[in-house]
Amino acid sequence: MSIDIALNSKILIVDDTEMNLRILISALGDVYDVSVATDGFSAFELLEEELPDLILLDIMMPGMNGYEVCERLKADPRTAYIPIIFLTALTEIKAKSKGFEVGAVDYITKPFDIVEVKARVNTHVLMQRNLAELKKAHDAIEVQRKRMQLELDLGMKIQNNMLPVVFPENKEFGLAAYLKPAKELGGDFYDFFFIDDENLCFCVGDVSGKGVPAALFMAVSKTLIKSSATSELSPSKILQKVNCEISRDNEAMMFVSLFIGVLNIPTGEVLFSNGGHNSPFVVKSDGCVEEINEKHGMVLGFSGAMKYKEGRLLLGRGDSIVLYSDGITEAVNIKGEFYNESGLAESLLVEQSSVCEMLQNVLAKLDRFVGSAEQSDDITALILRYNGV
Repeated sequence: MSIDIALNSKILIVDDTEMNLRILISALGDVYDVSVATDGFSAFELLEEELPDLILLDIMMPGMNGYEVCERLKADPRTAYIPIIFLTALTEIKAKSKGFEVGAVDYITKPFDIVEVKARVNTHVLMQRNLAELKKAHDAIEVQRKRMQLELDLGMKIQNNMLPVVFPENKEFGLAAYLKPAKELGGDFYDFFFIDDENLCFCVGDVSGKGVPAALFMAVSKTLIKSSATSELSPSKILQKVNCEISRDNEAMMFVSLFIGVLNIPTGEVLFSNGGHNSPFVVKSDGCVEEINEKHGMVLGFSGAMKYKEGRLLLGRGDSIVLYSDGITEAVNIKGEFYNESGLAESLLVEQSSVCEMLQNVLAKLDRFVGSAEQSDDITALILRYNGV
């Protein structure tokens, strides 16, 4: 044991026999700061002034025996943590068992073996100092954890505020969206906004990874999409602009899958481009569900030279388009089974009176499938229903 630790350690010896006190002081006084008490009452008086790192406590004492002293010490939060070694001539198992029951950590039997005394005291003093250091480190970690949690909560609030307020049902279209991150901060996002009076842009994206890096990459991607779409009606060109920007200086090699569409409200025509994202579904007004299985380019972020194609579809009155992230189709239940695209498609077959009801049904069926299994990925869905002009 380090000499510095020993010299800084305080030991209280409580024994009513003068010879025992002399022996213990002689054995420990050169290394430790030793104080003595001849009975339990005087020991408590000393403890009011200063707390030791270790107490050597005789069992057989007048007035208040060692068991009673130990019980009182362990009942007081101020002294409960101090290790106590009993000093006793009692060798019966029952006597030792009772000592451990009331809170002692060790025994030293009389007559004393000086080598044993030093070894046991050194061991428990060092253990106590190590525990103190561990507690100090734990407290520091806990302070840091709470600070980080506050920052994560703030980040989650900022991220949530970046998502648009869902439009209510109106004359031309209905729209509902949902996002539930797997952690405080996620990489999924959705967005919708008017490019002009006749064209509505909508999208769902999924950034690689989780936590703060994914959240920052998500914020950048979402901002670039909106700024690129303010002067551009072509989804493929929007993807190209966004990809060019986020690929630049992307040393972390993060990427985002993205489906973006532009609805022309007077005609119901949707131009769309899929950059490595999940294939959306179209739910016809007659209840038929179709998958738009078109990919127009790879995920965004790897190469600024990537070119994207685009497709088009015509939504009739009452038709809906359903965008989602793989947090839905790759959700796993307690049996290890995946929800898959088939599970999502089945949830869309039920007749719905509104787009909000359709979304609620999708989420309810997913929740029943997953059950008590832990959510492993962000869950995002956006449903747009065309009502016609």
